[in-house]
Amino acid sequence: MDAEQHMNERELATYWGISVTTLQRWRCLQRGPEYIKFGNYIRYPLTAVRAFEANNTVKPRPPRLPAAPDAAQPGPPEEVTLTAEQQEVLNRIRAFLNSPRSDPRVPRVRSHS
Repeated sequence: MDAEQHMNERELATYWGISVTTLQRWRCLQRGPEYIKFGNYIRYPLTAVRAFEANNTVKPRPPRLPAAPDAAQPGPPEEVTLTAEQQEVLNRIRAFLNSPRSDPRVPRVRSHS
C-alpha cells in the first residue's frame, strides 16, 4: 500500500481539528476509526477515515410543519370505567398522596420509645 493512503495521528488530528490526545483516548475506548499499529507507530488508512466519517454523519431532521388551522383538535380523553378493585387502589393512592406523610416538605419525626 502507498504511504499516501495512510495518515498518522498528528495528520488526522489536524485534519479533523481535534487533539492527538482525543485520538489516543478513542483508541483506548475502542471508538474512533480503525487503525494499523506497527510497534509504536499508528497509521489510519484513508478508507477507514472515510468510513468513520460516513458512519458518524448526522443528518438533520426536516423542520416540523405548523398544523393546519382547520385540522381537528384532539378532544377530551375517553371515559374509562374502573373495576371496584381498581377504584379502591386508586382511592388508596390518592389518600396516600394527599397525606402529610407523602409530602417531602414535611419533616418526619421519629419517636424513640
